[in-house]
Amino acid sequence: MTGVGTTGATGSTGATGGTGSTGATGVTGPTPPLVAVDVPHVTSSSVTSIPAGVNILRVSTFVKTSFNAGTIEVGIAGTPALLFGTGVADPTQPVGTVYNTDPLNNSWLNWPGGPVLVTVGGGPASGDVLVQVTYGIPSP
Repeated sequence: MTGVGTTGATGSTGATGGTGSTGATGVTGPTPPLVAVDVPHVTSSSVTSIPAGVNILRVSTFVKTSFNAGTIEVGIAGTPALLFGTGVADPTQPVGTVYNTDPLNNSWLNWPGGPVLVTVGGGPASGDVLVQVTYGIPSP
């Protein structure tokens, strides 16, 4: 009769294998559409209309040349302060000043459609700002 011996010690672990290949890069998400309005110290409208039913994500105002006086409000014909009224972005501030205004109320949801209207008040004789309105299409 042959006896059964004890199991021997476990051997050392082998070398680690090489690194696998890198996976494919994922697609870049889409940039939200925006409409820009150059405002040379007079009331101005965008050339492009924003489609009806979209949600406004942000309004950015860039002071390119300071207004010598005056105010701006951003909206649409019939509701000129729909996105923001006077006092939110001050066009008399120094060149390079940027205002980013994010939605604070339901007026930014379900845009009625049409061009963006930037209304200038206070009669400035000089100055130039750029207003950009970024929007997104709601999910079904």
